[in-house]
Amino acid sequence: MRFVEKFPFFALAAIKNSRKIQRARFFNLKTGNSGRFGMAEDSMPENPDGSRRINRMCIVGPGRLGASLAARFGAERVCFVHPRPDRVLDQLPLALQSVELYSSLRAAFGGEDFDALVLCVGDAQIRSLVAEIAELPPAQEVLLMHCAGSLGREVFDEPTLDRCWPTAAAHPFQTFADRNSAAAFDGIAWGVEADAAERPTLAHWIAALGGSAHFFDGPTAGGKALYHAAAVAASNVMVASVELARALSAAADIPAAKFLAPIMRQSLGNALAALNDVDGPLGVLTGPIVRGDVATIRRHMTALQDKPALRRAFAAATRMTAELAHAQGGITRANFDDILSTLRNFDED
Repeated sequence: MRFVEKFPFFALAAIKNSRKIQRARFFNLKTGNSGRFGMAEDSMPENPDGSRRINRMCIVGPGRLGASLAARFGAERVCFVHPRPDRVLDQLPLALQSVELYSSLRAAFGGEDFDALVLCVGDAQIRSLVAEIAELPPAQEVLLMHCAGSLGREVFDEPTLDRCWPTAAAHPFQTFADRNSAAAFDGIAWGVEADAAERPTLAHWIAALGGSAHFFDGPTAGGKALYHAAAVAASNVMVASVELARALSAAADIPAAKFLAPIMRQSLGNALAALNDVDGPLGVLTGPIVRGDVATIRRHMTALQDKPALRRAFAAATRMTAELAHAQGGITRANFDDILSTLRNFDED
């Protein structure tokens, strides 16, 4: 991997033209595989429907998402931007060790020719990056996109950017646990905002990565936040639920893996099977809450009396489940009120 610090911008146009010619020759000769495409097909400037094809991209942020995306797309068709290359080099998987790594956007634009600039950084970093990009020469042939889930295309409304770039917000509705999560792109949906002209390009790109694009017709900021909250609930909240069960099993002195894995797999399968049910998840809820068994719930809370943090977490989960059961008609209002009253009696601490 070669680190590039600076590049004289006066030579940018000449270098880019030279690279285009060299890359075209390389693609015409190469017949191996790259990512999910064959190289001969990837060298085509357009998709079969006439939309432009993303053959090479520059990723800002080689973290868990950025590295996984690069591995999925094909290491030889990617470059990275990170201000401290030395900090990320040892963390990248073996398949990405040969990727060009630049220390700045300006250096990347001087040394590379790519079709898409993809921002795979934290949501809070997007706006400052957009301000930096706005100072670069316009690149109307480069698609500028970010992969943040809670933000839309409004982050590209930087005055000096002046819509000189085609832009998109493309978020993979998936969790990426590490930099080796390339397989996590299989079968997932992407929430995408883009102009009509760019939608076919993005649809082909996402399909090639193994997913499908769901295009938003300009959701509000609140709507995008709710979309992202759904992703958080489907991933992080579920992890928190597993941790709650693990902590309770430790308190009960039982081996978590032996007891929890089978029941959690079954419960998750049941819940997923009920996603499209008209009656919602009520049919897969079991246990004392859906039975309105307040006495058992009281025993649970009493057993957690000397574990306040765990008790509060369990009470919150119980309350949420009771609200679900009541809303779905599984328990009466009287049962629901009794459960809430029982939980409140343990809320003092």
